[in-house]
Amino acid sequence: MKEQMMHVFEQRVLGIGMLFLLAILVGIKHAATGSILKDKPENNPWLWFVHVFNLFFLLVVNPAAAVVLTIRRMEAVDPTLLSLSASWLRSALEIGGIGLYIMGFLLMGWALMSLRDNYQAGGSNPRACDEMVLAGPYALIRHPMYTGALCISLGLAFMVQSLILF
Repeated sequence: MKEQMMHVFEQRVLGIGMLFLLAILVGIKHAATGSILKDKPENNPWLWFVHVFNLFFLLVVNPAAAVVLTIRRMEAVDPTLLSLSASWLRSALEIGGIGLYIMGFLLMGWALMSLRDNYQAGGSNPRACDEMVLAGPYALIRHPMYTGALCISLGLAFMVQSLILF
C-alpha cells in the first residue's frame, strides 16, 4: 500500500482549507467587481482562451483538488504524484506550497479590492470611465492578479507534489 503523501497537515484539513479560501476569494471578487464572471476579452480568441483557462483553473481545478483531498483520494486520482523518500523535502514542499497558495489568494483578493469597478478581463481595452490604479499591490507589482494566480498554481502543485498540477 502506498504511504500517505501529505503528512504536515492531514489531507482533509488541506481540502477544507482550500475550499474556504476559494469561497472567500469568490466573495471578494463579487463584492469588489459586482460579478463572479465579469466581461470577456473582445475580438481576440487567444485572450479569451487565457481568460477561460484562468477561470477553469480557479473555479474547477482548485475546487476539484480540494474535494479530492477532503475525501482523501489524491493518491487514487493523480498518477503523477511524486513519491519523495526524503521526508524533510516532502515537508518543505508542503509547507512552501501552503505558503505560496495562501499568499496567492491574499494577493489576488487585495488586487481585486484595489481595482473595484476598474476590473476587466485581461486584454480588454480600457473604458472611458476606468482610472489608472496605482494603489495597493499595484504600487508594488505590475500584475498582482497574474502573480497571485501563479502563486496559487505553484502552491497547489508543491502542496500535493503533483506533476500534472505543476
